[in-house]
Amino acid sequence: MKGALSPKGLLVAAAAIALVYVLAHAAGLRAYTAILSGTAPPGGDGASAWALGVGYVLCYFAAVIVAPILAIAAGILALLARLPRSR
Repeated sequence: MKGALSPKGLLVAAAAIALVYVLAHAAGLRAYTAILSGTAPPGGDGASAWALGVGYVLCYFAAVIVAPILAIAAGILALLARLPRSR
């Protein structure tokens, strides 16, 4: 199995999602999630604060929901690849 649907490809995708989330968090985009409660983030205007807040939330959900699913799928694929094939 080669490509994005291989165990290695799935793990790389999970790691990339986690890296994007870590970079967004390190950049301080978490403060922009204040727009979800209807308050203005410190030092942000309307459109850019909305975009950064939604972007951070999407990165967060991807890191918390999608990345673990990809990692589990990679493990299952790796285990299935080790099973002997029946004839």
